Amino acid sequence: MVGPDLTIATPKLTFNAQYVERRDTDPEFIRWSGDKIASRGGFGELVFMPKGDRSPWYAVALYNRVESDLEPEPVETITGHVGHVLRTNIRLTAEFTYDISAEESRFLLGFVSGF
Repeated sequence: MVGPDLTIATPKLTFNAQYVERRDTDPEFIRWSGDKIASRGGFGELVFMPKGDRSPWYAVALYNRVESDLEPEPVETITGHVGHVLRTNIRLTAEFTYDISAEESRFLLGFVSGF
């Protein structure tokens, strides 16, 4: 597996991008026929925090694309995410993802905690 990773950050905005290329004879960890399978993909992500790392809320825009010899069509999604930090270890979140390749969407509400 190999690929570049890029991060550009300012106090309020962070842009992340990554591309990965992989060649494997057993990508699913089962006895494979020996054929080489190629997979490639990447993402671009923009994170906005209006008050930097002290922001009580943040927003994320994300684009993903993955192509593989295992699948006939590439998987491609776009996501919008908004979060509000209630405490250091508790966040409320809302997220909408649209799967471009499958023409399906998903909306999630929830909270994240860590103790």
